[in-house]
Amino acid sequence: FLLPLPFIGGLGALVAITVLIVYALLPIVRTTIAGIRSVDPALVEAGTALGMTPGQLLGQVQLPLALPSIVAGIRVAAVIGVGTATIAAAVGAGGLGEYIFRGLSMVDPIVILAGAIPAAALALSLDGGLTLAERMVRARIGGRRGRGGWLTTLAIAIALAAVAWITVVSIRTTTPIRVGSKNFTEQILLGELLAQTLEARGIEVERRLNLGGTFICDRAIRSGDIDVYVEYTGTA
Repeated sequence: FLLPLPFIGGLGALVAITVLIVYALLPIVRTTIAGIRSVDPALVEAGTALGMTPGQLLGQVQLPLALPSIVAGIRVAAVIGVGTATIAAAVGAGGLGEYIFRGLSMVDPIVILAGAIPAAALALSLDGGLTLAERMVRARIGGRRGRGGWLTTLAIAIALAAVAWITVVSIRTTTPIRVGSKNFTEQILLGELLAQTLEARGIEVERRLNLGGTFICDRAIRSGDIDVYVEYTGTA
């Protein structure tokens, strides 16, 4: 649905990230609301008696006490996001989903597992790390001292460094020819042949193979997200 839209549409990582963010909001919002509702009414009443405004109550009483539930929602959203992100290969966003789609089209379980196993390992690692963060948050709220603040700061620093690295790597000094293909074996082979032919002539190529089908390839070439793909005369 987002393919023809300006700014956030088209092929690539941007449209996939947009969809994943929207999809991840549901568990985060629901757990945040549940956490706020679970705050002891006596504490809210005490804050009101002290003259707190609704905004102060939310920021200084309800949200801090709801933090474990919020972190739990983030954990669920992260795990769901890793699993869902594999589908993004169908719109040229790359990732481990390329191996899964390619293995399905080739009926090759080894290729499927080459994408599925790392994706599952990444999801489990995220789940374990965020579960640890959730326990640290609960411990801090419960009054026990720990290294939660230091570890949280370190995790944020690592995340920011990863985003910066991805941004730097994504910047290109030249504009490559973007070669696309549909999502079955013959098309992937034709796209790869075309890409290697261009590279043999010294032309930089960006592969966007294994896209979701004729509709996606057609939309992509009309919008300029890819420069070339092989089409059949009957389909054209």
